[in-house]
Amino acid sequence: FSVSGVPFDVWLAEDLFAHPEIATKYKALTWTCCIRMDERRKAFADAFCANGGRILGRAELPATTAESFRRFAVDAGCYVATDRAGLQVDMNGDFISLHALVGGHYDFRLPHGAGVRNLKTGVRTTARKGRVPLDLVAGETRWYHITEE
Repeated sequence: FSVSGVPFDVWLAEDLFAHPEIATKYKALTWTCCIRMDERRKAFADAFCANGGRILGRAELPATTAESFRRFAVDAGCYVATDRAGLQVDMNGDFISLHALVGGHYDFRLPHGAGVRNLKTGVRTTARKGRVPLDLVAGETRWYHITEE
């Protein structure tokens, strides 16, 4: 999934079962290691989906590519950083790490109306229409600090 351009978090099912409020900040979940859908998982999934969430189940995962995972996230209304797969995105509310697994042009979409400052060069970039244009070579990594516009 890391090549999809979709930022994601990893949680253990046990953590979500013990603290279901964690899932309220997400629009979509995947069951990546679910061997069988037991009653706890079914109850959790039913409650999550009843509140508008979407779940990509284990049955679909063997055929899931980076592009199909990105499409699943887009269709679920999740924040998706790029229009194409090939960029590994790790971020929180203050920091973005981008690593090009496939070189090329990426229009990186910020999660809200913000700018970014390149942590290597110190250069502040203002997003155009919420996007930062990036031309990256395979293997290139960039680090940004999210700033207010």
